[in-house]
Amino acid sequence: MDLNLLLLSQITPMLIAEWLALEPLALDLHPFISLSFALPAMRQLFEPDVVRLLVWRNRDGARSLAGVVPITAVPPRWTLPAPSWQVMSTPYSPLGGMLLHRDHAAQALEVLRRQGPRRGVSALQIPDLPGDSGLLHRLEALPNRLGAHWIEDRRRERAFLDVPRDPAQLLQGISRKKMGEIRRRQRRLAERGGLEWRETAGAEVTSEQIETFLALENAGWKGESGSSLLALPQRERFFREMAESFRQRGELLLTELLLEGRVISSQFCFLQRRTGYIFKSAYDETYREFGPGILNKIKQIAHLDPSQVDRWDSCTQSGSYIEEIWPQRQRLVTGTLVLNPALDAGTRLLRRGRSLVRTMRGQLLTAAG
Repeated sequence: MDLNLLLLSQITPMLIAEWLALEPLALDLHPFISLSFALPAMRQLFEPDVVRLLVWRNRDGARSLAGVVPITAVPPRWTLPAPSWQVMSTPYSPLGGMLLHRDHAAQALEVLRRQGPRRGVSALQIPDLPGDSGLLHRLEALPNRLGAHWIEDRRRERAFLDVPRDPAQLLQGISRKKMGEIRRRQRRLAERGGLEWRETAGAEVTSEQIETFLALENAGWKGESGSSLLALPQRERFFREMAESFRQRGELLLTELLLEGRVISSQFCFLQRRTGYIFKSAYDETYREFGPGILNKIKQIAHLDPSQVDRWDSCTQSGSYIEEIWPQRQRLVTGTLVLNPALDAGTRLLRRGRSLVRTMRGQLLTAAG
């Protein structure tokens, strides 16, 4: 197996086709490492000389694709005192990972260990790996040898949802106080006119619905702060290219809450491998007091189809309001795969020093107390 580092300009139509064909065979797959997200992000959110594509190919007759991952350069920091690389992360990437063929993942990591430093990849930071991912399992199982090992930098949690056979159980699990509040808001909103909830998937999602979502997001505080998708042309181009790709693949889903036929909440989601991902939500801030976003999510729970989806990832930060209605938590791990022996030795020494400082600080605080 060989490893190559490609510029954006070196990504050919043939490689794109191979990338797409690899996805059903991947060890892990979620929207944020798929072609439909990664390629638009590389094209629109980064300067061409900033982002690279790591490509693994088998040494068989067909030179078949064994893995791909977009990466970006990272400046030195005290815990990693040398230039390194990071799996591409954007403001719209709630999960990280690598797209590796399930039958060749272990070999791909070994090839990365041996060939990575020669390609200028001395360390690879990987943000927000799902705790149950096959890649994290393999990284954590790597032998702790000098020259290559996995360092866990931090952990966090966010809300997710396992879909039971009877989704009504999920509503019953929400506290009576919270459900009472939600029902009161819904009744008060219904006094303003007819309420309707709808779900649209795949190719049935219309350009009008996408425009409505973008307009809702831009009309609120995100538009005022300059953080909306429409605030910058490159963000808008990224979103439109990405949304159209997922729509054509049948992996796009929108849920909307309408008042008198007008959309007041829109939720932009992906579906892959029987898992749903809430990418972004937007609502009409005129109706903020009624909580249209949470009403949209409650309607979605009530209409979940366990024959179509097994779980949902909220894709939120810790502390989101969704935690009040989604009680389960998913572990996310951010870490660094150190590949250069000299860098590895220095990194181990620095981390031991940091651990010693923490221990001594704890002892001093205990003695002072």
